[in-house]
Amino acid sequence: METKAANPEARVMIVISSGEREKAWTGLLYANWAAGSGYMDAAKIFLWGPAAELVTRDRELQAMVKEIINLGKTIYVCKACSDKYGISKELEKMGCRVEYVGPVSTEFIRQGYTVFNW
Repeated sequence: METKAANPEARVMIVISSGEREKAWTGLLYANWAAGSGYMDAAKIFLWGPAAELVTRDRELQAMVKEIINLGKTIYVCKACSDKYGISKELEKMGCRVEYVGPVSTEFIRQGYTVFNW
């Protein structure tokens, strides 16, 4: 596959909300590529609800999250959801940014980010 140079206009909001492991894994795989390839410099990554809970139980997914963070990307986690599951502190320790992300995600959409869901 040919990789193109970074496009400053390419903006994607990666939303991973599925509690199904393979879907969450695929979303994190894409997020890792977007973060590390330089092609999607403006990638924003979100974990919502069941996906955030799944990450706290799965070591491979945790490693993927940490790798994305180590690449300099922020992983936003819905605080309302993570509080409901009792996992907010665990996700913060992983390096995720746990906050009420409704306003944050709405602002990215207003800025023209394309939403890519898993």
